[in-house]
Amino acid sequence: MSRPWALAEGQVWRCFALALAAWAAIAACNRRAPLGEDRSTEPAGYLNFVLQPDFQGPFFVIYGAAGGTPPQWRGDTAVYQVPPGGVLEITQPFPRSRRTYRAFVLQNQTVRLPEYLSCADMRLDLAAKPGVVGVCRDYELIATGVPEHFFVVVSDWLGIPTHYNRAGFLYDSLGLWLGGVAESHKWEEPRPASDRRPQTWNQ
Repeated sequence: MSRPWALAEGQVWRCFALALAAWAAIAACNRRAPLGEDRSTEPAGYLNFVLQPDFQGPFFVIYGAAGGTPPQWRGDTAVYQVPPGGVLEITQPFPRSRRTYRAFVLQNQTVRLPEYLSCADMRLDLAAKPGVVGVCRDYELIATGVPEHFFVVVSDWLGIPTHYNRAGFLYDSLGLWLGGVAESHKWEEPRPASDRRPQTWNQ
């Protein structure tokens, strides 16, 4: 099965790196932009990210982007269609409320993907669930001027090591470029523990 993120991966992430650096330089100006009357910058109770049916790999969201993608509203839920390349700039600000929830679903499906606090937890839990795609987070980029964002890895059990390493390479490269600290992310197989229960966001 062809994967859109793989076909143009190099171009997509090179363009993204340039865009992120440019965005960091004008982030302060963007934050001062007045709220529009079209709800494009209105805080949402729920954020729903709709992924392409065969999407797997790193997924990066940049909040408060001037000229970013506005949400489609369903009640108090802001719905976003995720581009094939996995980089999404949105007009809404970073959610400050703990009552703001986000979910990830595949296109034409209603069941949200399972979400894990780490890719190690996802690797352990999906071992007995062939074909199930989950979402894990392991990264936070700390550097001056970096716009507010979140970064996750979307994968089935088989692809977790590859996608984790792709995400780690990207994050470490951006961290060094923007003045942060690279942590040399590299996948290591987690050791199963009989008393360890994988930690999820939505259990």
